[in-house]
Amino acid sequence: MKLIAAVCSRLVIIIAFMSIGTTGAGPTDALAIQSTTCTATIDSNYSLHIPVLASKSLFIKTDFVYEHNPAFPALIPFKLTNVTPLQSWGDVCAVSTLSSDLIIHIPDVILSDGISRMWVEMEYSQILSSDESAYFVVTNYGVMTNAHQPLPNPYLAEPLYAISHFDSSQSDSTPYGPPRNSFTVDASMEPIVYGGPINIITLASTKRNLMWQVGTDRVSCVYKEGEKWNSLAVYQALADASNNLYPAIPNSNFRAFGESSAVGMNITSMDNYLKGLFGDNYGERMGNGAYSLVDNNNVLYACYYKSIYGFALIDPVRPSAGITIRYKLDDVINVIDPSAPSGTKLCGLVMTYDGHLVIGLTNGVAIIDRDLNSSSKQFYRFADNEIVSNSIAVDENNGIYVASNYYMRKLIWTGSTLSGDEKLGAWSCPYDNSGSERPPIVKFTNGTGSTPTLMGFGSDNDKLVVITDGAKQMKLVAFWRNEIPAGFSSRVAGQIQVTCGFKSMPEWIQSEQSVVVSNYGAFVVNNIPQTVPTDLQNKSNILQISLMGPAYPTAYGVERFQWNPSTHQWYSVWARSDVSSTSMVPIHSQSGNMAIINGYRPAYGWEVLGLDWNTGDTAHHTIFGDANLGNGAYAILQFLEDGDMIFNSFCGPLRIHY
Repeated sequence: MKLIAAVCSRLVIIIAFMSIGTTGAGPTDALAIQSTTCTATIDSNYSLHIPVLASKSLFIKTDFVYEHNPAFPALIPFKLTNVTPLQSWGDVCAVSTLSSDLIIHIPDVILSDGISRMWVEMEYSQILSSDESAYFVVTNYGVMTNAHQPLPNPYLAEPLYAISHFDSSQSDSTPYGPPRNSFTVDASMEPIVYGGPINIITLASTKRNLMWQVGTDRVSCVYKEGEKWNSLAVYQALADASNNLYPAIPNSNFRAFGESSAVGMNITSMDNYLKGLFGDNYGERMGNGAYSLVDNNNVLYACYYKSIYGFALIDPVRPSAGITIRYKLDDVINVIDPSAPSGTKLCGLVMTYDGHLVIGLTNGVAIIDRDLNSSSKQFYRFADNEIVSNSIAVDENNGIYVASNYYMRKLIWTGSTLSGDEKLGAWSCPYDNSGSERPPIVKFTNGTGSTPTLMGFGSDNDKLVVITDGAKQMKLVAFWRNEIPAGFSSRVAGQIQVTCGFKSMPEWIQSEQSVVVSNYGAFVVNNIPQTVPTDLQNKSNILQISLMGPAYPTAYGVERFQWNPSTHQWYSVWARSDVSSTSMVPIHSQSGNMAIINGYRPAYGWEVLGLDWNTGDTAHHTIFGDANLGNGAYAILQFLEDGDMIFNSFCGPLRIHY
């Protein structure tokens, strides 16, 4: 079998790697192909060439060759044949990386046909290696099926789920998804890893059988082999960071809240209930651990109270030994910006494609080394009247995209300098907000509620970054990412009114969620109910989303859009005003071809709905009922390879098996 056939399916990839003895003329040698200086290649003789392999400050060029081992026929082993040191590496591109636990991540491999591409992970094999020979075994891989996908970031633990919003482009799109059917689920009977209140995402690990749970109170190492879902180790991060100002919460308190319901409650009764379970200052727990990531050394970076932590397993071979602090930076805001305005907070955390941490503050953006050495920090400060309330997107050339409540910006990381210089490709562009009127519920500012999402990759005609604006009746806005094309005069490539299919437009159509993107398709939700009682306005966000739906009016309305790269315009594909999305981040399932949301409707209680990406018809329905475990407060939905749902509930992530 020729290696070119590998693009047909994941199964064929394995066969192709192993079919060394196949006869017949092979495709053109990939080593003769003109490619980027960082891109790995594999030729028809199954020789793998990695032009740049980075490990911290060390850069090397390496060559491998496939060697079938009859004693281990299921393995895909590559023997290391050459190592050449490189004095330095200055190009801005996605290099391959070698982690401290000897895992090689190759973000882009051109196959021997010169066209097909894939990403590959290989792990050092002690069993196959000897004093004379080093072998690495393929442990994970994926076909880069088309140019519409963002390039995997080699410094993240995995291409998927190693960062909030799934990847560096912040797409919220996953290859996996649920079956097309209707299911009634008793969430109290499903396995859960407790934490919160609010658990934004369960992050990937470099170990395929482990994940990292990140709640507002704690981080946990989660075992997920087979259908397992249990915590192996816990670190009470918020209690540690705040010196017990926010003490650890017993698991029994989370279970009590999760199995109860907000039906029939009011502001006073729910406020008292939350105080009894989570402390009088429960509302101040919001935002801790909100944005986090795991790097290729399996270090989990997350923000708690006034500190940034780098957590690691004490013993990677025995995760139950516990979690330790590998790195920590205290008093972060004062370290980054000693003159920061009162109330400045940490609000974002992402990774550049050369392995630096990007830290979002409500008043600007900082970059720092992954060892959290304060002497390495750089800071780009915004105007005093600007507030950033969401995270950041990064492209493969280290363009950094961040939106305040007034401006959409692109900053440039050169590898040594964080710059807003237009000569280097940086830009800023104003967009509409709600002025002096603040949304009555769910949202944090008068500007966008979106983390910027990148759209258009590789050979795609239009390279965009998209958000929903802050207008009372929001618009979907696309900005040109790079140079404004000839014939266009505005940084805004296009914008379109969001109606969600309402026959009569409500006062507010607004979202606190990022735009879901798949290829040139986009999906947005409305998080504002048509009526919001005055006594619920300006309350704690945790209190609001605990009551919204079961006790007070819920939000309705979603809409699917498409960007036309030929006409450079948006158009609406479909809209539904009868479905609810309260505060959970919606996602796109590639395998299910659906947009997926979490909300509350009186006839079903809390539910997960899958809406056909092309038609908007209901394709999947998970009914949780009235119990609070069905409330995915401010978190994001996830699915595993086997179709199981990770439902990041108010009380911790559940694993739902269909």
